[in-house]
Amino acid sequence: ILLGRYVSIGFGVGSVLLVYLIGRRLITAAAAGIVAALMLAVSPDAVYHSRLVTPDTFVVFFVLLTFLGAGGILKYFRRRDYALVGIALGCLASAKISGLVVVIPVLMALLQRKGWRSILNRRMMGLFAAGAIAYVVTTPYVLVDPIKVVSDNLNEVRHYADGHPGMEGETLAYANSR
Repeated sequence: ILLGRYVSIGFGVGSVLLVYLIGRRLITAAAAGIVAALMLAVSPDAVYHSRLVTPDTFVVFFVLLTFLGAGGILKYFRRRDYALVGIALGCLASAKISGLVVVIPVLMALLQRKGWRSILNRRMMGLFAAGAIAYVVTTPYVLVDPIKVVSDNLNEVRHYADGHPGMEGETLAYANSR
């Protein structure tokens, strides 16, 4: 358990670094990145969840990594940014399938960059390939029983679609109902 906590803390610290890099890349001011990173570093929720061995800290890290890559696509249109987004999305899907909602702002960045042509090109195919490889590497069980993996992921999607008791912003009402 202690090793798992150290890994989780490492991803939490990595998230602080990613917030700094995103702020610096998108606003082109180091001060913006520093302020944003400090805000995350002292956030009680971020600190609390970074101590636990749950997928939440990993989800935050990979969402931020996706945003960093999407910012690179928007600004520079480089292949490595497409690869970064693909890898981050593959790892994100492996950590928690519901995190894939981050695909929406990525697609918006692509559409803003070059319109619909930006979604149907080789770089985008590379993004999907990188994502698939990252997912298989981080979820090797998908090679053993892909039907079970898909079924479990669909169950998670249904679970979140139906509501996640206590996590809808009505925590006190949930606690009092028990």
